[in-house]
Amino acid sequence: MDKKEVRRLFFLSLFEFLSKRIKAKVVFFEVTIVLLVSVSLGLMFTLYLEKTLLQKADIFCERILKDLSKSIEYNYISIPAADEAVKSFQNTLGLVYIGYNGFVVTGDDLKKVNLSAGYNFSEDVLKEIEKRTRQHNAFHKNTELIEVKINDLIVKVYEYSMPVIVNSKKIGVITLWYSEKIITDEINAIKILIIFVTCVVALFAIFLSVKVSDGIVKPIMQLTDGVKKFGMGEFNVKLHINVKDEIGILAKSFEEMVVSVKEKL
Repeated sequence: MDKKEVRRLFFLSLFEFLSKRIKAKVVFFEVTIVLLVSVSLGLMFTLYLEKTLLQKADIFCERILKDLSKSIEYNYISIPAADEAVKSFQNTLGLVYIGYNGFVVTGDDLKKVNLSAGYNFSEDVLKEIEKRTRQHNAFHKNTELIEVKINDLIVKVYEYSMPVIVNSKKIGVITLWYSEKIITDEINAIKILIIFVTCVVALFAIFLSVKVSDGIVKPIMQLTDGVKKFGMGEFNVKLHINVKDEIGILAKSFEEMVVSVKEKL
């Protein structure tokens, strides 16, 4: 085999190798972009969802406190009526504790009471609640999660409080503990759904990217195959590449060259 033949075979092999590498790189690039976009969107949506659910819990708890504050304001002259108003929220989903610490009229006197619903906590826990919330003069959310022990389990709760005001005077404070688990369970359930949807979208996008890459690389592979056949001495090469980009121009020039060489032989 002479040097020309060796060079010819070398460049044919190189051209074929580069064509395959181009396809692999195109597919890798498209798949990487799809995965990055899918994961980023999924993460952004999860963070947005978490923030939205926390805001929803804040609004829900504030509405409960406002309703109870109004009820106690109307019934502060009766301990049973005020106690019934507190206990009406006993079965609220996510509620760990709700209590009113303040005064109620009994006859001609004011009596200090501690009315509550939910789990029963010790006097020490109730004193800590009173100490944290007695200075609050408007709706307030504790910026830190509170850890409480319930049935030998540590439970994390969000703490909300609101004063009860009668005739422009604060007569007590309502405190509400809302379970963090309710929110995290809902977030985790939706996270699983987001992951599933993201995976389905990513797989579909990968399938489309492979198809698109075939449309990009297929003409190059056809041209490579035509050059290889021409190098093996076949002069009836037809590429059938119907694209109007640079590859199409190159394919047309190659076919014209094959016809020219064939006429000169």
